[in-house]
Amino acid sequence: CDLGAISPSQAAEIDGDPAYNVSVGDSGITHFLNVNGGAFPFNDVRMREGLSLLLDRQTIIDSFYNGYGLAAGGFLNYTSAFYREQPVQHDPERGAELIREVVGDQEVELLFLLPGVDANRYPYQEEAEYIQSLLENIEGTNIKVSIQQMDWGPCKEEMEAGNYNLCLKIQGLPSANPFSLFKGFMYTEGGTNISYGLGYHNDHVDELIEELLGYANIFKINDDELIMMREMFSIPEGNDEEACKWFM
Repeated sequence: CDLGAISPSQAAEIDGDPAYNVSVGDSGITHFLNVNGGAFPFNDVRMREGLSLLLDRQTIIDSFYNGYGLAAGGFLNYTSAFYREQPVQHDPERGAELIREVVGDQEVELLFLLPGVDANRYPYQEEAEYIQSLLENIEGTNIKVSIQQMDWGPCKEEMEAGNYNLCLKIQGLPSANPFSLFKGFMYTEGGTNISYGLGYHNDHVDELIEELLGYANIFKINDDELIMMREMFSIPEGNDEEACKWFM
């Protein structure tokens, strides 16, 4: 089973075919909704938290992934030894209230990028349209979302330049030690923070990461995750499950 080689819709199609046996295994892949925290409106934590609360992660998994996946409440994938279960929160009324506090009734145009390499393997277009509908239908606001799919190279260039607002992207676990993920996403000079145009900076987080250089401390790693979830610059949606097909 290769990464995304069998789409959720394909798995559902062949599941009832007696010629095949479909099995589902754990996956180190998590789907993230990354936002540009360096520009309005996502430079305001209320906007990021509001969007996270709007998302019905179980609906996303059931409707677009045919049930193949687990709703993600935290940054770390469930296959990590450092994983601690975090509550999955869905409160659309509170989410809409927070977003209204940030944008009011002014016209806000958001650009939602989809990397073609991932959109061809996962139902990102449908998922993006669902998120588009959520944002555009918040009562008392005037938000418009345009969705654009492009090759990963140009997409990453636009993200690094800050020319976007939202982007769906998969993220795997590069090793058993998740420190490199936290450093990449959360450190001011972190590679992912810069290349994805996340615009994240927190002096306390920088100090934690600098203390961690050279060794792993599970308590500090979980401190990092709690800060990450509180500030929501990369919003976890779901943890992948890999579907495999075998000839009977």
